[in-house]
Amino acid sequence: MHAPEGVHQLLQELRESAVVVLISNSPAEGFEPWLQVLGLEGAFDTVINGAGKPFGMPAAVEQACAGTAHPVAGRDILSVGDIWLNDLAYVDELGGTTVLIDRFGTGLGAPTHRVSTFEAAASAMRAWAQSSAE
Repeated sequence: MHAPEGVHQLLQELRESAVVVLISNSPAEGFEPWLQVLGLEGAFDTVINGAGKPFGMPAAVEQACAGTAHPVAGRDILSVGDIWLNDLAYVDELGGTTVLIDRFGTGLGAPTHRVSTFEAAASAMRAWAQSSAE
């Protein structure tokens, strides 16, 4: 297992203008060492474990938004993931921006951006951050 090249730098860039949250179905126990192996310890403002996505995504997003200094509207949220239903559908319903990393060309969902590589997802994330900062 490895993190995509450049992901740590990307997350640092995004954290300059946004709160970066990792929402995972994985339990909290043993998760931090996994982030260390990937070189991603300290890369997120918040990590929410045991989210129970897709059904737990609304509560997880609410929890993530509660940790910000200013109120967050749905349109202010960017969600990136590789499973439409788990990672993106709820944020899409809120009017947020979604990036589906659809490596296998499933065609599922209706994301704002459908990409097949991390590099393409990174470009979409940077563009979102830049437009949000304006």
